[in-house]
Amino acid sequence: MSAVNRPYYEDLLREIESFYDRVAPVYPSLFGDYSRHQRSLAEKVAALCDLNRWRRVCDVACFSGTLAAELSAYRKLKVYGSDLNKRAIKAARMRKARVLSWRVGEWFNLSGVWRGHVFDVVVCTGNSIVHLPPGPRKRALRGMRSILASDGALIIDTYTEWGALEETTLSPCAARNDHGAISLVMVINEPDKQALLRTVYHLDCRATVDDDCWSPCNIVFSERTTHYPTDPRGLASELRRAGFTTVESLGTWGDEGKFSALVARRG
Repeated sequence: MSAVNRPYYEDLLREIESFYDRVAPVYPSLFGDYSRHQRSLAEKVAALCDLNRWRRVCDVACFSGTLAAELSAYRKLKVYGSDLNKRAIKAARMRKARVLSWRVGEWFNLSGVWRGHVFDVVVCTGNSIVHLPPGPRKRALRGMRSILASDGALIIDTYTEWGALEETTLSPCAARNDHGAISLVMVINEPDKQALLRTVYHLDCRATVDDDCWSPCNIVFSERTTHYPTDPRGLASELRRAGFTTVESLGTWGDEGKFSALVARRG
């Protein structure tokens, strides 16, 4: 990236890293059910890999490595993982998983992070890509394309319906700014998880202003992160502009099909 743009990109990555650095210590406890959904996604990815005889898989923005660990259970696959957050990668390395390498690195320098490696499949899921606004997102997509084999594919997801999500869940727990970004807060409604947050972060958890936000009697965890929304159709267009030739659906995953996964082929 140019010297002019570097401060902007560094600030953007710092915001993302700071948020997840705070969340990392309690992430598995707060989002334990996420593992079940990642297991179902891993089944879809492994089946596609088997169909295409793909073997080398890299999970980009893997956080603490839940999906990579699930994929490593498939013996035919050689699995790798990288993430911006050092604390998350430290947690990933503690997993008893058959992952060949965990590395710290960001979207914009994947060819450097994975120098000498070429992958049949790059996976970027859990709605990770919406942390980036459109310009940096295009650069990140090109970065992922740069470590793909010529006949390889990127598997990436986003929320299935941002519009419906905004109407039913984001207000008043989120605020859209002039650039179309959404500033989200994490909302926790289970008493044991609220107790965990109080213990770890010494938070004075408070009730939400509106009981229709997520579900009645929720508690706001006052950590904010910014999302730059796109839906599957919008993401498919961005993938084509980033140099991917065909984009297909891999279906939905998560609670009530919350995420839509796309398969974008390089060549």
